[in-house]
Amino acid sequence: MKQSYLIHYDEICLKKGNRKHFENILVRNLKNAFNPLGVNRVFAKRNRTWLETEDIDREIGISVLSKVSGICDFSPAEILESDPELLSAKAVELARAVDCSAFSLVELIPP
Repeated sequence: MKQSYLIHYDEICLKKGNRKHFENILVRNLKNAFNPLGVNRVFAKRNRTWLETEDIDREIGISVLSKVSGICDFSPAEILESDPELLSAKAVELARAVDCSAFSLVELIPP
């Protein structure tokens, strides 16, 4: 099953003149980390990096990503067509999978 991840990098965004160089290093590090497992595609776009894998268990992917230097955080993601009905159906499916029994809103009052 194809797994996708949206990767947010750390201080690379602060590197003005050579930011692309550091993005390329991060992409190379991701490819090296996932190559033995079967990376399908890694690419950087709009200040984010995307990783798509084939036949890797989600927990293994998360374990490998947590060890790659330069990553601030990452989120499992799904890549969908830009069809409003498809997006709505997927949003409902994902919302139904979340346990909202302990959900609450808290108002933060500034000091």
